Amino acid sequence: MATLFDYFPTNSQIIQVGDIKQQADHFLADIENRYNNLNVDPLRPLLAPSQLFLEINKLFSQFNDWPIIKLEKGVLPAGAGKFNANTEALPDVAIDSQLKSPFNKITAYVLEQKEQQGRIILMLNSAGRRETLLELLKQAQLKPTQHSSISDFILSNSDIGIVITSLEHSFRMLALVDNNSVPVTFITETELLGGRVSQRRKNKRTKNISTDALVRNLAELKIDQPIVHIEHGVGRYLGLQTIDAGGMASEFVTIAYASEAKLYVPVGNLHLLSRYSGGDSGNCPAELNLVQMLGNALVKKPLKK
Repeated sequence: MATLFDYFPTNSQIIQVGDIKQQADHFLADIENRYNNLNVDPLRPLLAPSQLFLEINKLFSQFNDWPIIKLEKGVLPAGAGKFNANTEALPDVAIDSQLKSPFNKITAYVLEQKEQQGRIILMLNSAGRRETLLELLKQAQLKPTQHSSISDFILSNSDIGIVITSLEHSFRMLALVDNNSVPVTFITETELLGGRVSQRRKNKRTKNISTDALVRNLAELKIDQPIVHIEHGVGRYLGLQTIDAGGMASEFVTIAYASEAKLYVPVGNLHLLSRYSGGDSGNCPAELNLVQMLGNALVKKPLKK
């Protein structure tokens, strides 16, 4: 039976990222387990995994027939065929809404890089997220220029730029610009605002919400700004409030609804929130949703979610 390798062009090169053997072992074990659990009908037998997938030893045997580059984290010991890329990890540059000055880390890093004639490029995965970050950075007096690609930024004269790309990890490296080695820092949205956002999410009513509207960091929000909870609809952001929950003080995002009802969302559940994008924020239906969805009986006292 033909395999994927049979369709490779003769000049192909394989790039291996990380320990794929462990992941392959896990994948095949999962396939074997599913096969054993579902192959119970003798009248409708399932195709055995060995007829669909390569065994581990055969997979790596196929790898040996092609030129291969292995990418790994960490510093490699000196040796033939080993090369350490001229890159390094970043310090903490996250925007921290818990601090009195949320932008201190990123602004300090930008100033440090400018003093070293370094350049910085911010990387977002969509146009919507780019506009959100640009608006957010105005509070820190940072005005990155927009570029169509990473190479477009490298060839420009910008000290700090922003581009839409799928890169997920931040790093700093030396780039060759006009025959000069220039330190360039690549900063992802994850590095600035927190954990990675999935491409789509669905609530119980199967409504799709784009990542462009998701709240990644509380610094994106302003007091009295309309905000959408994935289950309870549109309310107004009132800020953070510390509440004793089960004997432990925790911070909650406070959202106001009709009849003075309030919804408290743990700060760890920001993935449940998105910005209101229905037009003029002053005319959003923030006083209606919770009453309509939960009923008047439930809005007489604060709600916790």
